[in-house]
Amino acid sequence: MKLFGNRENTRKKLSYKMLLLVLAIVLAGFAVDLFCQRQVVFLPEEEKGTFAIDVGLLNGLGIEKSEEGIRFTGEEGVMTLNLDGNYVDRFAIRYDCSQRLDLMWTVWMVGEEVPLIIEDSNSVFIDTTVENLNGYVEQIDLYCRQNEYEPYSLILKELSIINEYQISWHRILFVWVLLSLLAFLWLGREWISGHVAQAYLIAALSMGSLMILLTPANKVSWDEEVHFFHAYCVSHFGAEVKTNDILEKLFVADEENWPYSVPVNVDERMQMNAALNELVEDLEYTHNRGRALAGIYTPAYVPSAVGIRLGLLCGLPFTAVYQLGRLANLVFCALVMAWAIHKIPVGKAVLAMIGLLPTPLFLMAMYSYDSFITALFALGFAIFLDEYMHRERKISWWSFWIMALGFAVGSMPKAIYVPLILIVWLLPKEKFISRKQEWWMKGISTVLFAALMASFVLPVIISPAETNDIRGGNTSEAGQIPYILSDIPRFIDMMVYSIRTTFAGFTIGAPVYGSVGHLGLEMLGMLLPLFVLAVIFMDEKCLEDGPELNGGHITRDVPGQRLTWPARLWTLLMCLAVIGMVWVAMYLAFTPVGYDHVNGVQARYYIPLLLPIYLCLCPDRVRVPVEKKWLYELTLGGCVAITMMVVARSMLSLCV
Repeated sequence: MKLFGNRENTRKKLSYKMLLLVLAIVLAGFAVDLFCQRQVVFLPEEEKGTFAIDVGLLNGLGIEKSEEGIRFTGEEGVMTLNLDGNYVDRFAIRYDCSQRLDLMWTVWMVGEEVPLIIEDSNSVFIDTTVENLNGYVEQIDLYCRQNEYEPYSLILKELSIINEYQISWHRILFVWVLLSLLAFLWLGREWISGHVAQAYLIAALSMGSLMILLTPANKVSWDEEVHFFHAYCVSHFGAEVKTNDILEKLFVADEENWPYSVPVNVDERMQMNAALNELVEDLEYTHNRGRALAGIYTPAYVPSAVGIRLGLLCGLPFTAVYQLGRLANLVFCALVMAWAIHKIPVGKAVLAMIGLLPTPLFLMAMYSYDSFITALFALGFAIFLDEYMHRERKISWWSFWIMALGFAVGSMPKAIYVPLILIVWLLPKEKFISRKQEWWMKGISTVLFAALMASFVLPVIISPAETNDIRGGNTSEAGQIPYILSDIPRFIDMMVYSIRTTFAGFTIGAPVYGSVGHLGLEMLGMLLPLFVLAVIFMDEKCLEDGPELNGGHITRDVPGQRLTWPARLWTLLMCLAVIGMVWVAMYLAFTPVGYDHVNGVQARYYIPLLLPIYLCLCPDRVRVPVEKKWLYELTLGGCVAITMMVVARSMLSLCV
């Protein structure tokens, strides 16, 4: 009874400690928000509130005053407002403009010799631009320049200073997620060492969901408008797809979906959401897309489509439906990555790192098929390593199909990645029940490779396009191919130089891990490459000691318990083949004819290849000795710190 009583007391103490921890995290969120807005909180009462600006106080060039407001005339105008050192938390301008509006603010703060310059690009969905100044202001100069191609009429109707404390739930949520993850990583370090996949899933879903909540419901990722279009069509699952004018504009990078005109604070976000929801609901659905699917790309859009369909069935507002599609893609990709981390016998920390750093996680949280490819390739390679490193265990058809379909279905959006399926040929003959099973499995892999490769290569050979992606300029496969063939050595030198000079940045640097689409590139100095290299060299390179069949043990010195160097070279050769084809494809489709460099190759194209590249290039015996619990603690903790830093800079800043 005494022992039972001691256990009960221990549980109560733990419960009280957890309750206090939760309470501390909740209070910390509110405290941080109050601290960030301390200046407006402690303003004298007479300086708090919303203050309209008397138009008579304004001066400027290229403007005229009328009963409607202030009209900019001519091609360029400037409006000057003297504020005499008064405190300005937010400065708002309500205007009337028929299209997307670009303004430039020059703000002279008290005591500063150099003005604050703000480039303000406003969505067509808002009619009030708001700038957070958070300081004492001497003067504001507002510049407007007409677009020579599409002149517009601009009338500034109302100007105001808003000095009111406005609770920022986005900032508070950011603090809650950050502190909760740090507490989880520290208090659960013993549990995490044996449950890396589950810990990864918690971190990925927490930070990915935060990214979605902090990001506006429009194009912010690479080609997101195209991916949203396909996901929206697939969400009807073969039924007739009808759209209206505003949806059609969200399917392209139009004025209504311009990625550099995103709302920059919560006030503009609320305006945009209200306008989008109203237009999508009220405008008549007159456009008929038929029973459109996405062809060979369809599997990649099914997760997002399920989220969109669920939102439509529940009658949610459009912006909520849009975000639900993103969330469904995140959940699917994070689950598959967690499955891969669970199955992979080595490199768990490396794989968790790849799935948690900013760019890969950002792609999971947006409309994109890149994350679909990365997740399925991670699963395929994890199953392959699990089979390859357990020589005594015969491969099952279940494992084979997961591995083969991981590579094959993962390659459907971009068949250029399919050569990696050929690593199935590396499985030794003792893995198979019979010679027949071996040839069946390797034969199926080869057929899948040939079929998907043909879908990518044959159209270019048989019928090269006269005009490709116009974003790249004067592009033409039909014109580029003869140019390549006219001087093959020059072309090979250009490809080798391009791959060689970008390889480091595209595999361990900021370009591959620190970019968050149109929201920007966070360089982070040498932090990213050093962290990535540290994880690679800390992680296990081969199977750990442990009990095995027949009373034996797997040790680090037993041959065959790791990828042999011939197997590594074959895997690296497949990765290099994919990389080479990526550069060639972009030279054909996205580079003007005759250029001596390649346009359009982005580091994110390397992400599905990073796991095999890391594990194959790093020698087994070169390792920084770290205890398992600290290995995963440092890996997950470092990823959380880096990713949340990028989220704060590029996403949270849009919501406060």
